[in-house]
Amino acid sequence: DQSWIVNLNRTRPARGGKPMGEWSWAVMGSNDYHQVSDFGKITGVGIPRRDDGVTRKAAPAPPPPSYNKGRKAGSVVVYHDFGDVDIPDRGKGTAKGYPLNIRGAKGMKVAFLARGTGGVNSAAFNMGDKRSGDNTTSLAYRTVGEQWGPILYFPDRFRYNSNMNTVSANVEYTNIRFHGNQTGGKGVLQLRDLIIYRGEDTTPPPAPQEKHL
Repeated sequence: DQSWIVNLNRTRPARGGKPMGEWSWAVMGSNDYHQVSDFGKITGVGIPRRDDGVTRKAAPAPPPPSYNKGRKAGSVVVYHDFGDVDIPDRGKGTAKGYPLNIRGAKGMKVAFLARGTGGVNSAAFNMGDKRSGDNTTSLAYRTVGEQWGPILYFPDRFRYNSNMNTVSANVEYTNIRFHGNQTGGKGVLQLRDLIIYRGEDTTPPPAPQEKHL
């Protein structure tokens, strides 16, 4: 129930040696605030009326989203270095997830050394995309054996779980989750130097080291 005076304004940037220009035109016939008949009523403006006369939005606008910018490491940008990860089958397969906050699929890679024991034969995972509300998945899961082997995935070539479309370049990764390998609680997927990065890496990974428990 507030009344508004409305003007039309135009600003022209400086160009061609001419300075910036600013113009304003009154929409109403008068700027006399006491001339009620010359006021219009604007609807659809979400500014609440308050007893103290202060008008502001009911809630502040949310801050712009922030993303993991990673760290430069040689020719690539590293977002996460999870190190060594063992994923045992606890009755629901070799399942384990990590939260992510990475924007953009271009040039993304997930690399690690892997082996499987107790019937584990794949290193499969999904990566969640906030924008689509869908998971993204590889077209071909990498297989593993009992000997260590290098694994490299290209998430920018993944597809959405709900269809066969290639992922958008503007994905917002929220998580990575390993799954699969139903071994009845016997198997373990072992990963070494699990890393998520962007770019072309020209430095080979270190040789895996045996762990003696």
